[in-house]
Amino acid sequence: AAFKCPTLPTMFNDTLTISRLYKTSKVFIACDPRYLPGVLSTFGTLQQQEASQLSFFSLPPAFDKLRPDVKSIAEQTICAHAVAFAGNSYSTWTHTVHYMRRLQNNTCETSHMWMRAPRFACA
Repeated sequence: AAFKCPTLPTMFNDTLTISRLYKTSKVFIACDPRYLPGVLSTFGTLQQQEASQLSFFSLPPAFDKLRPDVKSIAEQTICAHAVAFAGNSYSTWTHTVHYMRRLQNNTCETSHMWMRAPRFACA
């Protein structure tokens, strides 16, 4: 079966559902820097349309001075310690966060995956 990336509106709606489930209003966004401005802009527009109380943020600009691998580790650490996590099941970056969360005894139910794939099953 072919898996398609969800659209930004679908990801926003999933994020809204997850935030309600875990009673949180702050959402940290970690993604490829090339796409981050578009994701934050789209999520901000959708947030206003939905009149939701979500606030979206990413690493502060000071982190842009770091090497990409160091910045990525900072993002993974934040995601590993979050109340809940949603990621792309085909991403090795997501896979690493998922297992960092498991090492901290976070339950599998707090890790949500888009494009579920058997090789990233929660076990």
